[in-house]
Amino acid sequence: MKKPVLKIIALLVVAAAAWFSYAAWRASRNLVTLNVKNMDVRDVVRKIERQTWETIFVQKQVEGKVTFNVRKLPLDDVLNIIAEQTSVRWTALYPLYTSDKSLANFKRAVLGEIPAAENGWTNLQGRSFMGRGGMFGDMPRNQASLISVQIQNKELDVATMALARYAQAQVVPEDGTAGMVSLTLNSVTMPQAVEKLAKQMHRNWAQYYALRTSRGGGRDGGRDGGDFARRGGPRGEGGPPDDGGGPPRERGFRDGPPGEGGTNRFEPTPEMRAEMERQMQAQLETMPPEERKRVEEQRTFFQGMRDLPPEQRQQKMAEFMNNPERLAQMQARMMSGIKNTTPEQRAQRDRERAMRGGDRGGPGGRGGPPGGGR
Repeated sequence: MKKPVLKIIALLVVAAAAWFSYAAWRASRNLVTLNVKNMDVRDVVRKIERQTWETIFVQKQVEGKVTFNVRKLPLDDVLNIIAEQTSVRWTALYPLYTSDKSLANFKRAVLGEIPAAENGWTNLQGRSFMGRGGMFGDMPRNQASLISVQIQNKELDVATMALARYAQAQVVPEDGTAGMVSLTLNSVTMPQAVEKLAKQMHRNWAQYYALRTSRGGGRDGGRDGGDFARRGGPRGEGGPPDDGGGPPRERGFRDGPPGEGGTNRFEPTPEMRAEMERQMQAQLETMPPEERKRVEEQRTFFQGMRDLPPEQRQQKMAEFMNNPERLAQMQARMMSGIKNTTPEQRAQRDRERAMRGGDRGGPGGRGGPPGGGR
């Protein structure tokens, strides 16, 4: 009687060990297998955390339903789907910190519970004027990308921007972290690169993921991660007020009828231009020669366009955008948006875009022609 029981116990132990080994292997590779339909984003994230053993923060302003069916898909790709369906952005975050208390403040700041700048994490609000991918949108940008870069005696913020080019990530030094960085990285992952950087800065480090809104919110005034686009986004920070009234838009917009010098579009202030230039120089300083040459050529192209008449500028831009490589990139992004959303979500976005167009004076909106009697 005892032998069958022992055999059953042994089989259960072996099965449990096999399952644990498989789960550990899948978690180590950050692979997600999941089938969800119209499920709340927070419930989906909890399921993903159990599979990957990663911590994924969901800012309190993030909301929405998610639908997808994936098998052994990398976490980065799954987060792309979630971000697309909920109209948010995701980032891998690598804090460089000194103590458990400061790390706890970092987590609360990411969630939007406390102001980042007032609790030791001003760099969490650092703006990226390049946008998502930006001028380097053709580079591989995921946590598995291998980094090869040489950083010789550069300031810490230059080093963190250089690393961010290789992944959809933000290295966030705690306030008071400073110094010159010298690193030679050859085919290392993002976590390995951050580990070397943290050691040189005499800091602890951690890795998290975060889903955050593009329009801000929370107690730090919405400056939770610093998207440049958010500064002029609809009803976002610096965008138009919800009810058409309230305070004027912040500097950077030229309002008013075009004939009176207004364009109703976003234009960088001198301070923003200076920051953009600083970030560009920081990026160029850590690029390989061939990549630096390509980026500088693009930079010269856009600088020259500013001095052209509107008609010539439009023609030059059309020529630039019709480049086969760039058209392929645009098509890939468009197809990604279609693939990662449901038909209902796409229809809802079309309706929202139509409404925003009306608000800006489009057909049937404020300041636009009537809607044809419908």
